[in-house]
Order: sequence, then structure tokens, then C-alpha cells
Amino acid sequence: MAVNVGLFQAAKTFYAREAKFRLHPTGVPSFRETGPEAAPRVLLLGDSRCAQWPEFALQKYRVINGGVGNETTAQIRLRSADAIATARPAVVVIEAGINDLKIVPLMPGRENEVVDDCVMNLMKLVRTTRNGGASVLVLSVLPAGRVELSRRIVWSDAVGRSVTAVNKRLAELCVSDPQVMFVDVTQHIVVERDYKDTLHFTPAFYSLISPDVEEGLDKLLRSHAP
Repeated sequence: MAVNVGLFQAAKTFYAREAKFRLHPTGVPSFRETGPEAAPRVLLLGDSRCAQWPEFALQKYRVINGGVGNETTAQIRLRSADAIATARPAVVVIEAGINDLKIVPLMPGRENEVVDDCVMNLMKLVRTTRNGGASVLVLSVLPAGRVELSRRIVWSDAVGRSVTAVNKRLAELCVSDPQVMFVDVTQHIVVERDYKDTLHFTPAFYSLISPDVEEGLDKLLRSHAP
């Protein structure tokens, strides 16, 4: 009986989520703003990892959080132009990709296609940002942590392999424009220390990677200055 109730609740949750997606294929970010109003404006654009980013560099930037949980790169692309127009940033930080790549185990034989689509969407986000006049800092796709029991039936090593492939290609593609920078922060990860669950990080981890991000922002803003 308990199993049947659990399955019913899971099916109900899935149905509600699918119905909501059909009505609103993209989410609505909070656009939470922190930092001095006169400081350079930085838009964080991405998924739940972005939405959960705590405040940082409060005296240096006006940070607008445009993260939305569960979104894929395709969904973020759909709302990116409006988000950029709303936030009016000098720099956009893009953090996205894991929600694309976590479905690789469910699509046998299509790993390369999922990787290609993820890279394509991220680079289109870069172009949308540049067309809006802002500089771009692209963060590496962060790998998953320990896989929870509930996810193991839909998980495989292909997820990690796909993350590595996307990051390699992003590093190669983000070199042609001096106002686009790729920042790889994966070297900071300690799995036992930094994850809250399979996909999400502790506030302390954001503190570890923020100096790398801030260094990149400083370089982009200096080179962008008239």
C-alpha cells in the first residue's frame, strides 16, 4: 500500500510539473539584486545552481540573479533576451548545462547529440548577450556529486563524460572574442565537502569559486571600459 501511495504521489507530481511546463515553458527568475546601485551591473543567468548563488562582491558589483531551477540551456535561451533587457548588465555570467546532460542515460546512443545541443545553446546565449552589448563570462559545467539512491536507476558514467566534453569545447570556443571568457572552476570541487545533494552545492563552495569569477569580471570590465 505504501509503495502504491508513493507511486501515485510521484505520478501526480510529474503530471503537475508537465502541465506547468506546457503553460509556461520557462520559469520566472527573482532578479534579486545585491550590491551598490552605482556599481557595474552583473547578471547571473542559469539554472538552480545559479539561483542558489549567495551574495558576493557586494562592494564591487550590482549583481542581479536570473537563475531558475530545473531549466535546460534551451529554456534559458528562450528567456535570455528578455532577462538581459530587464537587467541591463555590463557582464552576464552564464552557469548552465547540467540539466541537459543529466538526461544522457535516458537517451541511449544520443550522447553526442545531447552534448552538441548543449554547446550550441550555450554559444547562442553568448551571442545573444554580445548582441545586447554586454560581455560574457561562461562558467564550466560543474559535475555531479555522489548519486543519490533515487537517481541511480536513471544515471550512468555518461553524465560525467558529457560534462567533460562540453567544458572542453566551451574552452575552445570562448577564445575568439576578447569580451567572452571561459572560467573553469571544477578544480575547486571536493565531493565530500561541497555538495548538498547530487546536483547542488553548499554556500561555502560558492565562496571558494567567487574569487575566480570576480577576477574574470574585473578583466572583462577593464577591457570593456571606454
